[in-house]
Amino acid sequence: MQEDKELLLMEEIEDDAEGGYDYYEDEEVELTREIVHADGEIPPCIEYEEGHFEDGTCYVAELWCEDLVTYVTYYFSTESLANDENEIEKYLIKVGKLNEGEEHHLAIMEIELDGEACYRPQIFTENIYSVTVAVGDDTDIFCEARL
Repeated sequence: MQEDKELLLMEEIEDDAEGGYDYYEDEEVELTREIVHADGEIPPCIEYEEGHFEDGTCYVAELWCEDLVTYVTYYFSTESLANDENEIEKYLIKVGKLNEGEEHHLAIMEIELDGEACYRPQIFTENIYSVTVAVGDDTDIFCEARL
């Protein structure tokens, strides 16, 4: 009985591969803080959220502060989104994380995660954005950024 299930699963995987589907290339990595910070220590933060944007894209958001400035950093896939500050700002507004018409100070980095960190074979890498938004300092609030 167990061997039959395993055989059926192997046949299904083989059929998918023959049809052009490859799990490691076609499925989005479910991001977690551990995956996002796999290259070093997980930094302290006040609060964090792991979830999906309104369009289904997986993300991690961290609320943190340094030198009297409060920040929110979003980590999400680079797929289908150019590394352009205006495009990324519009995207974060579209998915409900930022408000239109507010002042958004963004710092954008592209990070390459190795396959092992994403629980995939080493040859598969995942590119994600790290977008940090300055929310406010000790005297001013610049914008609202939702986790």
